[in-house]
Amino acid sequence: MELELEKTARGLKVSGEMTVYAAATLKPALLAELIAERDSVELDLSLVREFDTSGLQLLLLLERESRVLNRRLQLTGCSPAVRGVLELCCQKSLLEAIQGAAS
Repeated sequence: MELELEKTARGLKVSGEMTVYAAATLKPALLAELIAERDSVELDLSLVREFDTSGLQLLLLLERESRVLNRRLQLTGCSPAVRGVLELCCQKSLLEAIQGAAS
């Protein structure tokens, strides 16, 4: 498993895999970012090379929990692997969360 998490001023930058093998490591880190005292959470997924349905489940969890906590989830980068799964699974709300995405 190859995974790297880097804290940024407004959230996290994820590099490597967002797969079933990384889910146990990713989930608490991503949820901790939602709990942080800020109005929005930015995830940079531009360096994610592998993304499967476990990664999608994590994004869906973050999307749901951000609504519960009244926070905005923003994807500031989206690799082709991530975008491909989001499009394949018709995840319009997550695609709209991508900064600079065309409507």
